[in-house]
Amino acid sequence: MLFLSLIKSGLVNEDHIDSQRKFIKYEFLKNKLEEIYPQKKSSQSDGSPPSEDGLAQTKKNAIQTITAALNLEPAVKESELSSEFQGWNEKINNLDKEEIINDLVKKMLSAIGSKRREKQTSQKVNENVNDMKNKTGEELNEKIKENDEASDTRAYEEKKEEIQTQKKRSALEDPNKYRRNVAIPGIKETMAKNDIREDELDDETKRDWEKLKNGEIQGEEIVEKEIKIKQSISRQGAEKKVNFFRNEVEIALKSGKKERIEKLKMQMIEFINADNVFYESKKSEVRSLLSKLDNYKQQKNNSLEKFPWKVVVPVSLLAVMLIIIALVVIRKRKRISQITKTKTKTTN
Repeated sequence: MLFLSLIKSGLVNEDHIDSQRKFIKYEFLKNKLEEIYPQKKSSQSDGSPPSEDGLAQTKKNAIQTITAALNLEPAVKESELSSEFQGWNEKINNLDKEEIINDLVKKMLSAIGSKRREKQTSQKVNENVNDMKNKTGEELNEKIKENDEASDTRAYEEKKEEIQTQKKRSALEDPNKYRRNVAIPGIKETMAKNDIREDELDDETKRDWEKLKNGEIQGEEIVEKEIKIKQSISRQGAEKKVNFFRNEVEIALKSGKKERIEKLKMQMIEFINADNVFYESKKSEVRSLLSKLDNYKQQKNNSLEKFPWKVVVPVSLLAVMLIIIALVVIRKRKRISQITKTKTKTTN
């Protein structure tokens, strides 16, 4: 999970991948992890809190990690993050549990990485919109397709009127080419991206999709139907994702498996931080579901910490020793009894 967080934040990226074998360079990854988490001390085996030195080191590592992530280019300011992360430095210093600190680090790295990608996307969308104005034919279509990869982002939403103007210009130039090369492939990509099959589409969207594929729609209306279909699919995809989270949270809580819970938490954190306009209305519910997992883990940890290990372990050991002694005494008595019986038979 830490490795995934490093990738999402940008601290580990494609520059650190071997160009021939396509894997993360071991020495770089090892050095990066040692730099961020040198000689990390875990909680005591008896359930007691970590030492003050261990907790202080965890806080220091967390602050260094987040600071490094914020300062990568393009830099991300604290003020650009959600209210949850305002005053993050002070929050970390006030926390007294390593696990809660590490959870905050994961959430922040995800948020920082998402904000950085949002900035990069915004710059790319703006450049493409300006380039489109000077393109025609296939070159225009290529720019439109490139830009449509960001069709669910805030940057695209802000420029949607200008983008639609260029899309309609292309559709009027050559309707069939735009339909075949832009609209249909773009809709298929949107379905794949949102994990939606054709048979899952609502009735109205199915009808529009069939008409578009069959060439029953022409001119500017191709663009209007294309956008309408994509938006319907994206909203459906967001709902499908939330349904998945609802079901998985219940299953994860019943199983109590840490790995499953941590994996699900990371997926939900990514959803919350995603630059996706179709996720916005769902994020509040996903935050509530994430809180369930956080609360469950916290309650479980508290139960373990409150359990009197220092009393139970010695008592258990004493009980085991008494049982062993009792077994030895019983065995010894049986042997004495057998010897006595043997002597009696011999005498008779």
